[in-house]
Amino acid sequence: MKYDFILIDGMNVLHRAAHAYDLGFWENGVYHPTGMVYGFFQILMTTIKRFADTDCKVIVCWDAGYDHRVEIYPDYKISRRNRELIPEEDKTDNQETFTGQYRGLKKILQIAGIPQCRANGFEADDVMATLARLYDLSGKVAIYTTDQDLHQCVTQNTHVVSPGFGGGKEKIWDVAAVEKKWNVPPTRVAEVKALLGDSGDDIPGCAGCGPVSVDKLFAAYGGVEGVLEAAGNPGMLKGTYKGKAWKAASLTKSVRENAELIRISWELAKVVFDAPLQMTDGDRNEPLLNEALGRLRFHSLQEPDNVALLKRASL
Repeated sequence: MKYDFILIDGMNVLHRAAHAYDLGFWENGVYHPTGMVYGFFQILMTTIKRFADTDCKVIVCWDAGYDHRVEIYPDYKISRRNRELIPEEDKTDNQETFTGQYRGLKKILQIAGIPQCRANGFEADDVMATLARLYDLSGKVAIYTTDQDLHQCVTQNTHVVSPGFGGGKEKIWDVAAVEKKWNVPPTRVAEVKALLGDSGDDIPGCAGCGPVSVDKLFAAYGGVEGVLEAAGNPGMLKGTYKGKAWKAASLTKSVRENAELIRISWELAKVVFDAPLQMTDGDRNEPLLNEALGRLRFHSLQEPDNVALLKRASL
């Protein structure tokens, strides 16, 4: 399938590139790692080649904080934030390498003329969700990421493309695929996460509530609001699931005790569709780009076919 708009989850792709490409060069006795930047461009060009329609608009989206979620729940991504507080002098070589290549990549994208977008205080998820909603009525939209939070954005026109899903080719998440995974429509994925939580983002969810429990609760009560209302009444949560009656005293207790955390988790899990976007269209400069690619020894990126692909990304 070809798309009119491709939204690249910048940091997501950069992390994948960091694990996939171990490249660099020596100059005056100093080693300069370049694998992340090279890998990013390889992934970018492959994505354009496979999924970009004629005159496709490609935008690289970046994180710019998560202030609005921390205001809702101070411990949001607390594990990650604690790692980020490491003093500069205590950071490992890998952390310094990542930061340096990340900054360098953004500069090269700028002179390559490739649009970049962010929103102060918001994550790349919110940037992509906002752009997807903006472009959904104008054509086919692909969100290129492994982050399943973006499944909330899927419509008939907007799909999530996950690279290397299951160790194979890209997985295209359309409405049917999202519903099969989550057992709810895309617009209700955040409700599922409200109960399951997300340890990667330190979203608490409801203790003791797993995927099967969510399916049972939603089958019986329709969604989060119905579950919370039922748990607030006397008696146990109960229902019928796959033809069998069930009731759960411990789950009822957990939902009651965690009602506020469930509501908070629901808000945290929702992507933002109206983030205050800051778009940088880029300023394509052929001489500077050619110089930068040559300096980094990215000679393959200077080949005519690859030059043409990068030009397509700067439309």
